Amino acid sequence: PQRDWEYARHLRQYLGIASNVAFEDVTVVVSSLYPTVDNVNIHIDHMNDNVSGYTRTGALNLCFSLGEPISNIVHLQVRRRVLGGHDHWQEFLPTLFCTSFFLKVITNFRKVIREYMLPFMPALNSTFLSVKKYLQTWQHDIDRIFGGKTSRVPTPFDRSDFFLDDVLPFKSITIFNEIQDDFILTVIGPSRTLSLSLFIEPIYLLRKRLFLDQRLELCFAASFLSNPFWFDHVLRLLIKRDGDRQDNFQFGLHPFYDWVRATQETFSGQWQGGPHNRWSPCGGGKPIPEIFGAMQTASDEQRKVGRIRLEKVVSILYKHVSWINSLVGRGDNCVQDMPLDMVRRQMELTCKAIHDIVPCQFSLFRLSIFTTLIIGCGEVATGRHLRQLMFPIKNTASYEHLMNTSVGIMSTKRASELCQNVNAAMVANDGNTKIKPESHDLAMLYLSTYLNLPKYNRDEMECALCESIPGRNLSCCDWFRKGQRLFDIDNDGILLMKEYGRNSRWEPVEIYDKLCNCAYLNPYIVFIPRNKEIIQLAKGTGEAMRASSQILFEGRSTNTSAAIQQYTNNYANLSTVLPSKFEYRVANFYCDSPRTRRTKAPSRMKVLGDSVSAKDLQTEANSLDKFPVAKFLLDHVSWLLTPRVEHDCAEKESRVKELKIPPMYAACYHQEIISHCSRFGHASYFPGHRARQSFCSPGHFCSPNKTYFLYLSCYPH
Repeated sequence: PQRDWEYARHLRQYLGIASNVAFEDVTVVVSSLYPTVDNVNIHIDHMNDNVSGYTRTGALNLCFSLGEPISNIVHLQVRRRVLGGHDHWQEFLPTLFCTSFFLKVITNFRKVIREYMLPFMPALNSTFLSVKKYLQTWQHDIDRIFGGKTSRVPTPFDRSDFFLDDVLPFKSITIFNEIQDDFILTVIGPSRTLSLSLFIEPIYLLRKRLFLDQRLELCFAASFLSNPFWFDHVLRLLIKRDGDRQDNFQFGLHPFYDWVRATQETFSGQWQGGPHNRWSPCGGGKPIPEIFGAMQTASDEQRKVGRIRLEKVVSILYKHVSWINSLVGRGDNCVQDMPLDMVRRQMELTCKAIHDIVPCQFSLFRLSIFTTLIIGCGEVATGRHLRQLMFPIKNTASYEHLMNTSVGIMSTKRASELCQNVNAAMVANDGNTKIKPESHDLAMLYLSTYLNLPKYNRDEMECALCESIPGRNLSCCDWFRKGQRLFDIDNDGILLMKEYGRNSRWEPVEIYDKLCNCAYLNPYIVFIPRNKEIIQLAKGTGEAMRASSQILFEGRSTNTSAAIQQYTNNYANLSTVLPSKFEYRVANFYCDSPRTRRTKAPSRMKVLGDSVSAKDLQTEANSLDKFPVAKFLLDHVSWLLTPRVEHDCAEKESRVKELKIPPMYAACYHQEIISHCSRFGHASYFPGHRARQSFCSPGHFCSPNKTYFLYLSCYPH
């Protein structure tokens, strides 16, 4: 993208060519066809770029004749050959019988531009070879497992034919003492989501039994584990017990504690373990269960403190989920619309916020595992942005691979010394070619281009870099259990699931839950079902405001306009019942509470209403105090938004938690202009807009952490 911005876009503007054409150099050739012929000999274009994706050449050929018109059709053929990685040209020119000229416009990419813009490219050559070797190793292992079992074998970047079935060579593996099951172990694949399917499946099965924040707890717990064997075994056991009516077990408010208790009871007091670790086990001064008061010997005070810590951590992870959802619509051009520095900075802030609550070894690496799990469990909105959240993290294999792309290779200097028999020269792989962190995104982009992938996905490239680093522990593997479901994500960021069996198909996973469905967290969205009091108060508010002639509406108050706005509903255009156009007026209101008068001077306060610019409080807004029924409506809704909620904990004890909803000081009122259609009871659909009504001092904007409310009411005529 940077190369395109600096060079190609200027050529596009000059030649007036399409925006998706990225050529950065143009050559114009004018030659004679008759009476003399200027032949172009076969030659090598030394100045053309030879990096994958930048070897293309475009040509526009035109013939011009002078003199008598030619009745025959002139056909000019230009043949392009690729020999030894270079472009060769040979022209076959027609014989014309009048003075004729040939115009050729050649567009291509230049090596010198690449060397100037991307000086790290030579360092990637060894990385390309390492990644290619890793993918060949994975393919060889998959061919071994699926060979003879299916007509089509999965490939690293096309896993549509990947399946689990009894025909595959499962082997019995003991995960603890006499506990064993049948598994297939494969070379680690480039899809993190598919690799972690054994973690994902039990959490996915709980989506109808547990709320969002409870499932986030389990994803948080799984991110500390180095293999899924114990986690999968324990949760399947708890799910079975929870569904058994004759069993007294039920998941409590915090399933994290249920998981810890069952794990320690099953595995002799241990909370983590099992064979075939993918990465190092979680360390730290204190075990994770002890930090959150989940040990069997924990006191009541330790349990209380641990529970508070856990809820605070989950609230931060909840905001992390919200941040991911805010990226919907991005990711197609991630280098620009989702810069790697932005993603890294946000994830560092999340880890720091958790560390400020309690140091618990939850690093960027653990957060990346957590992010992969919530994507695989369907807890976030789908889209291309989900493919761009992974990046090389410091001290991980992918980061070290880019910081020394020639690791495992002998340097040129050392090889020269050995050839010259220099004293004290020893055989050693001392290569040290570094790609700086600020260039890691572009390096992965070029790796994707080298692999001829249709779209650049950071997660796959980061995984390929991690698994292809020379000296990688070959005992690390992917784990698949007999009978389990598979999860993966496609190029468009759509979560897919495949049931057990080779005749199953990948099906999109519906995002089951919304952010508002939480067991104990303060939801950002509060849903209040049909409420008689709200209906009556909304009706009274509407009647009082329609009867008033003192309301100041937005827009010109002339006789012709009367501050009336018009909204066209494109969806209603397709309907033969609903009208397609609606007329309405908008007014901004504020609540003149004692706290408002105490905090700021009214003359300096603004209201962000339906319009783009802020409105002056005293001259462009209305006081809600003039409408007592509207104040009752405000008080009633505020009361509904601050309930006292009781929860039954696993220990059969209950606690009371009050949702702290800040008072509201501003509102936006839409008044439909009653027409013939609306009098017959047709619903009105007003335009969508940002619900951002709030007080604001000049030059300041509302904090994104503030709580805003959107009221929807239906007024029966």
